[in-house]
Amino acid sequence: MSIQPRDREILDALCHVRFFTVGQVARVWWHDAKNNLQLARRRLGQLQKAEAVVLFHAPARSELPLAQPVATWQPGLPGPNFGQLSRVVKGRWRGLRAATTPCVRLASSDSREPKVVEATHDLHLAAVYLLMRHELPTRAKSWRFETEFARPGEKVPDALVRDGFSTTAIDFGGDYGPEQLKRIHDYCEERRYGYEIW
Repeated sequence: MSIQPRDREILDALCHVRFFTVGQVARVWWHDAKNNLQLARRRLGQLQKAEAVVLFHAPARSELPLAQPVATWQPGLPGPNFGQLSRVVKGRWRGLRAATTPCVRLASSDSREPKVVEATHDLHLAAVYLLMRHELPTRAKSWRFETEFARPGEKVPDALVRDGFSTTAIDFGGDYGPEQLKRIHDYCEERRYGYEIW
């Protein structure tokens, strides 16, 4: 099987996240096709036969529409109200049930299938990456996934990006309590990173 430019783009993008849903791949790489989901499934199946990717099903809550961060912070500014921010990020999940979602990951990545909370978090982080890739491609090229900078056992933001000479942490606020949000804030404040909670 010959690897096409679109395949290379998908494989490169998968280096920056744990996985994409098949629906995300269809929306991004077959956005102009009426039968985009069918085309994405077929091509990803071919890439799986070529041992480049693995298709699997993950239990996850429905994908939220993400257009902008729910909170941003820059060094020198007061920190957010972590209790209020926690209520906002937790409140998004009311009424959303988990369902089995078809996904794709690199064949060379971790083979453990994620739990509901992990899968929901990771598919939303993938959505943030894809949005950034579309709207701010230069910023997206600087995306460093947590596995590239975390020390063993260290709790870190999901990703880091460069904005000129400054670093911004990116984190998807899943079912986060105030203490988790404060840990992200403290990590960034200590290093003089800005951050975005999505």
